[in-house]
Amino acid sequence: MYVHILEKANLSTKKLYSQLNENRYVLRFLYYTFGRRSIVSCLYKHMPSQHADKGGVFYEE
Repeated sequence: MYVHILEKANLSTKKLYSQLNENRYVLRFLYYTFGRRSIVSCLYKHMPSQHADKGGVFYEE
């Protein structure tokens, strides 16, 4: 579920954060199970580099 949300790179940043907020229990589970470093590395692994300079991880106009 977590990776599935991250793969939707065409979502606006606001919509993405809304979905992540709805699934914050998943993030909390991942945080305590695998640690913060694995979550951050997962974020960077799925971050489209072409959008990295637009102020949002998955920002798309």
